[in-house]
Amino acid sequence: MSKLDDPPDRPASVVTGRSEVVHVARGGGLNLAGSLINTGSVLALFWVLDHHLGQTLTGVYIQAFALRRILQTIALGGMRSAMTRFVAIDLADDDDASLRGTIAVGIAVSVGLAVILGIILFLAAPWVATSLYGDPELVAGLRWVAVGLPSAAFTIVVLSATTGWRTMRPNAIVGSMFEPILRVVLTAMALALGAGLTGSLIMLQVASVIASVVAWIWLRRLMRGHARMKPVFHTGVLVRFGLVTWASSVALEGIRWADVQVLAVLTTADVVAEYQVATRTVLFCALAVNALTGALAPRAADLLRRGELSVVRRLYVTTSAILVRITLPLLMVVLVQADWLLTIFGRDYTGAAWISRILVFGVLFDTAVGAAGPILNMAGLQLYNLFDNSGGLILNVTLNVILVPEFHGLGAAVAWTLTFFALGTARILQVKGKVLGVLPFSSPMWNMLIAAAVSGLVGFSLRLLVDQVWAVFPVAAIMIMVYFGVSILLGIGDDERWVARSLLKPAAALAA
Repeated sequence: MSKLDDPPDRPASVVTGRSEVVHVARGGGLNLAGSLINTGSVLALFWVLDHHLGQTLTGVYIQAFALRRILQTIALGGMRSAMTRFVAIDLADDDDASLRGTIAVGIAVSVGLAVILGIILFLAAPWVATSLYGDPELVAGLRWVAVGLPSAAFTIVVLSATTGWRTMRPNAIVGSMFEPILRVVLTAMALALGAGLTGSLIMLQVASVIASVVAWIWLRRLMRGHARMKPVFHTGVLVRFGLVTWASSVALEGIRWADVQVLAVLTTADVVAEYQVATRTVLFCALAVNALTGALAPRAADLLRRGELSVVRRLYVTTSAILVRITLPLLMVVLVQADWLLTIFGRDYTGAAWISRILVFGVLFDTAVGAAGPILNMAGLQLYNLFDNSGGLILNVTLNVILVPEFHGLGAAVAWTLTFFALGTARILQVKGKVLGVLPFSSPMWNMLIAAAVSGLVGFSLRLLVDQVWAVFPVAAIMIMVYFGVSILLGIGDDERWVARSLLKPAAALAA
């Protein structure tokens, strides 16, 4: 009997449920490591840019980077979720012909759309830079973004296909570790050689091209065990699913970056840079969301295909509890110490502390309900996600347009927080009513909130005693220790214990 098995007198369903929870945790642990490196690399990139170019040009870079993210999401054509779901289904059905056809269609759709969008952006760059952003310096940057779109789309769709094998290694190692680190290194080299803003944006595209080659090599390795045969193309099914998830992803990406775009149009590049650093500080705390839900998605697709609803329910509730358990202590640190944390990026950013504090509440709720979106997609209910995200985008843009002119970054933070609450509520009600019949909340979450409150009181008291910026890390460490200490006293569930053991074993994560 392996260490992951239950004692022989336990029901088989419990064994299956625990095994799936542990596998999600292992894949999520690897994704989390990748997310930490990815976000750390983004913050390091902003620091390098600010150090060499100053706050204004860093804001210009961020605007171009945000537009790239939006356009690459459009270019994917919904193939990211389609690859994860249909590759998993083809593998479950042992259908190698359909597997090859699925991957071919996904790549063709995404790269084709990226080429078209790249050409449009390249030609329209002068108009976009002057008329939309009011900044002629963006022209060269936008054109380099246009050139890099096809490779960026190719990398993402290929890595999404690899997750269908229910392994997180390619996506985490190539997409979240290798490419972001390479981007920072190449950008730092370019800036050291005096290449400036344009050189930095060129390096963004170079890193993307190199990552696309590595991703393709990894996918070819996974395909070695499958028969070489004429592909069977289910183009209609893929495109129909993809169109809905594409529109949903575009709306979601719009929600994530609409605030930056509205701030860019209605305020200044300095405000954009300040807001971006403040929001990234909070979102850094929620890295576990995409990490664990990314590992959950292919397993949910496989289990739902086999009718294992009870196991999916267990995964859904347990994943939600784990996400809150991991994220909440970090959010409490930001709530108490936002101003001190922002001094890491310079004294100019400390005024954005309340932006971070407002977002803490929205990010916490989004974390607690974060598993609902992938469950809807993997259950084939992508239309619900489309309606949710479209409504959320309209709400987010409307609130930004109303609040940003008066309150600048604070207004954008309020808009984003309210959007988080509206979107999350809609999704969990849909999962309860249409798929699993349960909400993601569980009784251990109340214990987590109590532990967080005690941690926050300790942190606030320490700040009153030692009001010095150097104390930010000692105070944060004490707050986190208090949180987990109180959590242990109040009790931790069995599934969480198994997950903790898995997350503490890097070797096990690499073997997932």
